[in-house]
Parts: sequence; C-alpha cells; structure tokens
Amino acid sequence: SLARYHRLFNRPTLLTTGCDEHGQKVEQASIQAGFQNVQQFCSTNSNKFRLLFDSAGIDYSTGGFLRTSELRHVDCVSSVWNRLSSSGLLSKASYEGWYSTSDECFVSADDLVRSEDPVAGKEKFVMRETGQPVELCSEVNWLLRMNDLKKSALRQLNSTPDTLSVSRPTSRCSWGVPVPGDPSQTVYVWLDALCNYLTCAGYPNHLRAWPPTDQIVGKDILRFHAIIWPAILIAMGLQPPNRIICHGHWLCDGRKMSKSLGNVVRPDEDLFNRLSRDGLRYALLRSGPVTGEDADFQLARSIHTVNDELVNCMANLASRASSPKLLNLSDSLHSQWSEVRIHHVADSLVSVWRSANSLFDRWHPWQLAKSDDAESMSKLDSLLVLVFASLRLTGLHLTPLCPTLGHRLMSASGVDKSDTVRFDSPIDSVLLCPRELAAPSASREHLIERREVFVAFGV
Repeated sequence: SLARYHRLFNRPTLLTTGCDEHGQKVEQASIQAGFQNVQQFCSTNSNKFRLLFDSAGIDYSTGGFLRTSELRHVDCVSSVWNRLSSSGLLSKASYEGWYSTSDECFVSADDLVRSEDPVAGKEKFVMRETGQPVELCSEVNWLLRMNDLKKSALRQLNSTPDTLSVSRPTSRCSWGVPVPGDPSQTVYVWLDALCNYLTCAGYPNHLRAWPPTDQIVGKDILRFHAIIWPAILIAMGLQPPNRIICHGHWLCDGRKMSKSLGNVVRPDEDLFNRLSRDGLRYALLRSGPVTGEDADFQLARSIHTVNDELVNCMANLASRASSPKLLNLSDSLHSQWSEVRIHHVADSLVSVWRSANSLFDRWHPWQLAKSDDAESMSKLDSLLVLVFASLRLTGLHLTPLCPTLGHRLMSASGVDKSDTVRFDSPIDSVLLCPRELAAPSASREHLIERREVFVAFGV
C-alpha cells in the first residue's frame, strides 16, 4: 500500500519481497519433508509464496521477488563479507552461548526459562517468549566486532554484546553462503538474509534507490533490523534506512496462530472468495498490527467491516452519486455550449458559485478550523472537498469565456496547466485531476458485493 501511494506521485519506487532460504532450520525442514535436495525443497515453497502474492495482487515487479539462494544474492553477501573483512571488523575465534535453531540465533540467558522435558524426564531451557528449546553451543565462528561500531552506530548498540557471531561451522550448517576464503564456515543466516535488501537494490554492481525510505519488519526481528543491520551498513559506509516501521503479529480470535491449535488463517482462494481480494486487503490494513501491538483477526468482524464501510458506505454513496438525475450540471453546461447559449453557461457557473458560497455562510469554516475535535475537522474537510470540486468544474467551463481567469481559478483549485483535462465526461474528470477518469456508470452495477457471514470456517 505504501508503494502504491508513492507511485501516485510518480516517485521511483522499489517494493521487494521474497524468501529467506538458508540456515539450519530450513535444512532440517527439508529432511523432515522427505526432500533429497534442499534447493528443490526451497523452490517448491517459494513457488507457493509467488502464487499467493500473485493471487493477492501484490505487485513486486519494480523490486523483484528475491530468493536468498539465488546466485546474485550469494555474490552480494560475499561482497559484503569481504568489505567488512577489509575494514578489520571480522575475526575468527571460539564462541559459546545458548543457540535457538528455530530463531537461528544465539540468545541471552536472560531470555530463557526452565521447562520440564516430558520425554527426557528432566529440566531444559526454552525461550521465554516462544517456548522454543535452546542448546548450549561452543564452536569456532567468525565474529563481527560490534564494539568497534558503537561510537558511530545507533545508541541501542550500547546494550549489544561486544562481538556478534556471523558464521556457522559447515559441519553444523552447510546450507548457506560459504564464507569467502574459509570453506569450513557458512555465513550466518541472518547476515545473509539482511543483505537481501542490498541485492534487490543492485549491490555490489549498481546500487540504486538507497537508502530504503521505509523498512517494514515484524517485532520479533526488530533487533536484527534496528541494531545489527544499521551497524553493518555504517561499517560499509552506507546509509541506514530512513525509517523502520515495526508491526506486531496477527492473532486468531484472541489466540496465537499455531498448527497445533489448528487456528492458522490461510490467505487462500476460499478466504479471497469470502471477502474479495480488495476486501481482505482493506480489512487487514484497516485493523492491522502496524503500531507494534498484536491484532486479532476475526472473520465475522472482517466481513462486517467490508459490508459496513466498503459496501454500505463507499459503494452505496458511489451508486447514489452516479444516478443520471444527479449528473445534470455538466451535461447541461455541455448542451449550452453546443447550442451557443453562452449566457446560460454564465448563469450556470454563477449559480454554482453562489451555492458554494452559501456553504461557507452556513458551515462557518473559520470557526471549524479553530476547533480540535474530530467532528469539526471532518465537516471542514467535507466542505473543502465540495467547494474545490465546484471550483475545478466551473473553472474548466470558465476557461473558454475568460482564459486567463479560468486558468487562474483552475490553478487555485490545484489543477496545473500541464495536467491533462478531459472535457467529455459527465463530471469532467478534472474533479480528480491530474488522473483521467472514465465517465461514472449510469448502470446500477455494484462496485463491491455484500459479504455473507457463515457459521463454519475451515482454517
């Protein structure tokens, strides 16, 4: 949605997405799924995501769908590694700590709790937040000197360990990008994954559209994106993202989604059919966890949102406004021009201006502007929309009468001389210039169908 918004202003925009395919967890999942080849396993899964994104109408054509197993990404990671190495920020040493395979990272002891293992009959340590098991590992890794970056990186780095393990022994994890010059080690999956943004931007051959305007991440991976990633970029002499937007997670009926609970909501054709594609997008964005807090997905509530706001409010308004009986002003003006009744054109324009002025007299917009309450602001916005629409429409028809004055009125209403203006639609698409609009349909076809609530819904 942010990418689409920026494209409305013809801003060069890259939207990137894809699949993080390396790491011990992926390697283990491939074996459990019965695949002989990890690459084949990743290809099968990435294709499912491509089909889903295509079905949902997600346009990533400008930035691309990146798989971290692609050769271009391997080249990018190797280049980043060599640059960090040449800066003297990498060193090989023994590293010990609690490792979580599910999170693909070493974790602090403060993040662990004791849990009873019913199979082994003894206590074990698990992640406090996720309940995932951890193991104590001691191995030789390549380390990134975070301490050397603290003075130039973000303040959060002060609470970061002095070093960060950025490789894994190939004996434990062979599925990944090999460390340049050290075949015994594989690049740490998170360093590998973070580099995908550089790959999509053309690094190392031709870096474009950098830095990212918005980096959108989940709250569970904020540390990697808000601390480690900016530090790596600074070490490479590159600018960190301008803004990091952290979102929460989706719950289902108040509970965390999980396969064991059987409450995972799948964005498949069934759900698209129930809500429509745009309906699902709207419902998710309308109540999504964009503030860092979790949000609760409820199908019945989503259907209600679509029906109440898109069907009853928006589509019903468009249907009413498209009635031929209400679209006579522009038709009347065109008729007057074609019949050379120019004095009647002037009469119609003056009538609109008087009506628009009466709105100011009735609503007192200057008083509304002094109020802080939402209702007053909404009234003011509605008034200005109506008035500027009136000025644009009348400015268009005033131009043949008074060219200089007509253009001045159009300009004051937000329509530039360079904007394309069509003079053949019932609402004279200038109302929403500079985008050209087709004529409103006089048919009673619905813009979006009402959604029905069903009792049962399989997830």
